[in-house]
Amino acid sequence: MKIFVDTNILLDVFLERKPHCDYSIKIWDIAENRMAEAFVSAISFNNIYYILNKYQGRDRARRSLEVLNANFSIVPLDKGIMEKAISSPMSDFEDAIQLFSALSSRADCIVTRDCKDFPQDSIPILSPQTFLAQFNL
Repeated sequence: MKIFVDTNILLDVFLERKPHCDYSIKIWDIAENRMAEAFVSAISFNNIYYILNKYQGRDRARRSLEVLNANFSIVPLDKGIMEKAISSPMSDFEDAIQLFSALSSRADCIVTRDCKDFPQDSIPILSPQTFLAQFNL
């Protein structure tokens, strides 16, 4: 199975955002233990670095990126993904990049806390709770 993990799930783990981090940590464990091939977009790295640097400092931000890099497959941002995101009717440009990155990786689903922000007709969009329940994880 291939899953695409949205940035908000990763930030839940890094920032220990309650109550969300409990489920997000389980998603991370699936990636770390190779129970599924877990993908993230290349843009997740700069978004995470920006937020962690702001709230936890440069060293913590860099260490977090090293851990992220070790546990997830990275979908590179290329011209095709960018063109699709730019022409997408989605109102949130970052979510459009995430969607087309997930499709590019041929993921079976996107795991996100912002299910309502993604179109429901191209790939299953699952909350961490729904993903874990559906796959008995």
